[in-house]
Amino acid sequence: MNQNLQKAAEQHGGKLAILKASRLSELRDELAAFAESNELNGFQQWIVGNLYTLELPKAGFPIQSIIVVAMPHPMYAPAFFQHEGREYAFKSLSPSDFAAFQKDIPATLAGMGCHALECTTLPMKRLAVQSGLARYGRN
Repeated sequence: MNQNLQKAAEQHGGKLAILKASRLSELRDELAAFAESNELNGFQQWIVGNLYTLELPKAGFPIQSIIVVAMPHPMYAPAFFQHEGREYAFKSLSPSDFAAFQKDIPATLAGMGCHALECTTLPMKRLAVQSGLARYGRN
């Protein structure tokens, strides 16, 4: 399954990692311990209390894995065009291909007899760091 999904992610310029769903309970405990830390300033407490949510969606099937996708999203990309025999180069806004890949995930999983459920209430950056797709201190 991992190879099919990884190939689909790479076709859209991204990378993918799969974590076991049991990792969510560990992450919940980790976030609770972090929130209780006396080392957090007011802004950090706000981030933990408001941005780091961990709510699992209701699913009609057992959740076994978490698929984490990282996709580059440059603001600008070089663009070129020709007009009357002259070539022009400029910077253009560059959309990410994530929306197209997001549509491919359920189809790819369905072809393997699996189901997908989108969940936006997980601490995405933390999961990306723990999966090896991201690291702190880098945008």
